[in-house]
Amino acid sequence: MTTRPKGVIPALLTHMFDNGKIDYDSIDRHVEFLIANGVHGIVPCGTTGQSPTISWEEHEEINKTVIAARDRANSKTSVIIGAGSNNLIEAVESTKKATEEGADATLHVTGYYNMPTQEGFANYFLGVADAASEKGVIIYNIPGRGHPLILPETMAALAKARKNIWGTKDSTGGRVAGHKLYNEERSLWRAIRREANMRGLSLFGIWSGDDPVTCAMMTDPEIRANGVISVWANVFPHVYAKMVEAILRHDYKAAEKIDNSLKELNGLVGVRTGYYFPVGSENIYVEDDNFRNPQPAQFVAYTLGLTNSPMVRSPMIVPPKEVQRKVGVALHRLFVEHEDYFGPITEFYHPQPSVADRLMEYKEVV
Repeated sequence: MTTRPKGVIPALLTHMFDNGKIDYDSIDRHVEFLIANGVHGIVPCGTTGQSPTISWEEHEEINKTVIAARDRANSKTSVIIGAGSNNLIEAVESTKKATEEGADATLHVTGYYNMPTQEGFANYFLGVADAASEKGVIIYNIPGRGHPLILPETMAALAKARKNIWGTKDSTGGRVAGHKLYNEERSLWRAIRREANMRGLSLFGIWSGDDPVTCAMMTDPEIRANGVISVWANVFPHVYAKMVEAILRHDYKAAEKIDNSLKELNGLVGVRTGYYFPVGSENIYVEDDNFRNPQPAQFVAYTLGLTNSPMVRSPMIVPPKEVQRKVGVALHRLFVEHEDYFGPITEFYHPQPSVADRLMEYKEVV
């Protein structure tokens, strides 16, 4: 069975043209960039890759593109394909295809709208684990995107029942407001590790699903996260890899220094702002809307020259000027403070205009 990856695993953006069609050549190049800059795995067709808006046929083509790029590089980088669905029949079919194509594992976000019970989750994951044969399965726990919390005991019991259930990508924040057991900081994460340990599952993996909490999850001895399935490692793979590798060798001081330098960037996964938008002949003002991943990340990749378009498919939208300004100003600040973070982008992509010129319009006026 493939080794469970530790480290930085970008949740791959799906590159598109302005017309919304998928830019497979740009995806191929992006994978080459990520591997060259030290990532430990790649997740194509996850929610960061706009999985709800791409067809299963497009899923398959993206997966083939990523695996071909990995194999061409003769790399041991793990490919963990997003194969989740709120429909088990689709998920089983997608899992089988992913394993046939050469994936090392599949990642499953599930249950949105259906709101499954814990038994329903168990039925789902037993089904996809059997479909995956010997390949890994990772449970994606992200109740903020429309399904109930998958409980620690459910996940640990599943991993005991099926050895190829590797663990969980966690995007819960580590606590659940109002929950009688998990309302304290990091209490849910610690409960996951405790439930796994009680069942003798020393290899049970916990991957951070949120860049800002990776350091906390990996350095806490009661959690011992394996790494991060990351949004911003799409753009700065070398920086996140350096941080995680420092943690893995127990150089927590070095890791914390990098983590602190990334706090503003990490906060841009979701951007809140007020803005106007047209509906027919009217301009509607929204005082406070949330532009969630992947909308800001796709814009950043475009701004820095990693992709040819900021396009995301409806009902997501290309961020309006208000969001672009917020994101751009933060990027420019990061460039001023840590220009070296942007060096590998310049060396690999040679963007014209240069990164410095692209960010100049976002320079703050003092």
